[in-house]
Amino acid sequence: MRLLYSALYYCLLPLLVLRMCWRSLRDPAYRQRLPERFGLFAARRAGHLPAIWVHAVSVGETLAAVPLVQALLRDYPGYPVVVTTTTPTGSERVRALFGDRVFHVYAPWDLPGPVRRFLRRTRPGLLLIMETELWPNMLYYSRAGDCGVMLLNARMSARSARGYARVGRLTRQLLSQLDVVACQTSSDGERFLTLGLPAASLAVTGNSKFDLAPAEELRAQGVRLRQVLTAGGRPVLVAASTHAGEEELILAACREVRQALGDCLLVLVPRHPQRFDEVAALAHGLGLQRRSADETVRADTDHALAMQRLRDDPDCADTERADLLDLDQPGLPWSLEFEPEPAPLVQIKQRPRVAILREQGVNGQIEMAAAFTRAGFDAVDVHMSDLLSGRRALAEFAG
Repeated sequence: MRLLYSALYYCLLPLLVLRMCWRSLRDPAYRQRLPERFGLFAARRAGHLPAIWVHAVSVGETLAAVPLVQALLRDYPGYPVVVTTTTPTGSERVRALFGDRVFHVYAPWDLPGPVRRFLRRTRPGLLLIMETELWPNMLYYSRAGDCGVMLLNARMSARSARGYARVGRLTRQLLSQLDVVACQTSSDGERFLTLGLPAASLAVTGNSKFDLAPAEELRAQGVRLRQVLTAGGRPVLVAASTHAGEEELILAACREVRQALGDCLLVLVPRHPQRFDEVAALAHGLGLQRRSADETVRADTDHALAMQRLRDDPDCADTERADLLDLDQPGLPWSLEFEPEPAPLVQIKQRPRVAILREQGVNGQIEMAAAFTRAGFDAVDVHMSDLLSGRRALAEFAG
């Protein structure tokens, strides 16, 4: 199965390169450092200890890996840490968060040649994969080189499980090459077991993103921003990490909220900064202020467009787990100390309402809603499809 997969991948490789070039028309970073994706880059400095390889796809996985990478750098300074991503935004986050404390390149495309070249140049002894990145050649050649493999912060939706089940033989081969699978929820774990993961390899650890602890300076900035946004006591509706096609829906829903509540400030936070001009054009003429351009939110501001701030200070993501990794014997850190439940997000005196907007069948936000509820919020589940079809109005959740 892996050989057939590799043959098909090689056949599709020209299309993959063309896709990168097409995406680079919008974001030039996609055509930069292209040789790294073929495993062609200057090898890391030689040392007597093997590297610990952390693979995080993009921004979300990189942020989830911050507590882990911080613990590795702090507790095992002798081991080189290699961090790979697949997107330019993920790469930018790694460089901003860790600088030259880690060795960073793009992950190789999952072909025998690029993967083998990458392994020769980095010499990892332990591979830590964030969330669910199961690539046949990455796993096969890592294990062939005596590299242990752990899947951390793993998730498996019902839809993804059905897809993996269609190629059951290949899926079982992939899962057999994982030493540890640390899942976000018990439901994720049950799906991994159903697909063939040995029970001894499973642990349910919660979502590591909830281990991120903002620095005091960042908290103080948040308090000051909250005071500015809520001046006069008006309600604030925050639509964060939005994608193309969602802002129009949010702008229409906000008009319904204003009809129900009167004055209301909408804060739009697009996930990708390169879309800021596009989103600003959608809100043109609607009393827009751009925080990314240092424009001040005034009392007559109806919409604020805010760049999604991703933490640049590595210390702001320090973990509360005292001994995340424990070195049992000489060699690489292997045994993990897991916390069964994430700590409450915040301590509050009132019960503000938060609406979790999600697509049908996406279960990641279900865990988020549960975490908000444990922290004291009145969390309400709202499906984007309901808003789009007009079956439910966002205004009913705002009161």
